[in-house]
Amino acid sequence: MDQNAPPAGPAYRALALQTRTEAVNGLSPAAAREAMAASIARIGAEVAAAKRWVGPDLRLVVLPEYVLSGFPMGEPIERWRDMAALAPDGPEDEALSGLDGAAPERAWFDRRQRESIARLTDDS
Repeated sequence: MDQNAPPAGPAYRALALQTRTEAVNGLSPAAAREAMAASIARIGAEVAAAKRWVGPDLRLVVLPEYVLSGFPMGEPIERWRDMAALAPDGPEDEALSGLDGAAPERAWFDRRQRESIARLTDDS
C-alpha cells in the first residue's frame, strides 16, 4: 500500500470552531431567542470565513457545547426549556441548518441537549 496515495472514498475536512458564547442567563425568553439568533448569524459568518480559508472540502464544523446559550445557572428546567431549548424544525434549527447554504437535509448537529430537556419536562 502506497503511503502517499490519496485516501479511498470521499475526503473532507473538519474544523473544531472556537467561538465565543453569549450567555442568555437572566434574559426573558424573547430576548434569549434574539441573542441566540444573533449568535447563529455570527457563527454563520465564522463558518463562511473558515471555509474560504480551509477550502470547499470543509464539510464538518464542530461547535462548543452550549454555544448558543451558555449553561444553566440555577434556572428551573422549565424556564431553561422556554429560554434556550431548540425545537426540532424551529427557527434556530432552521437557521443552523442553513449555515453556509447547506441544504437542511444535509445539515446535522447534536440534538441531545434539547431532546433531554424536552423529555424531562414532558407533562404527558
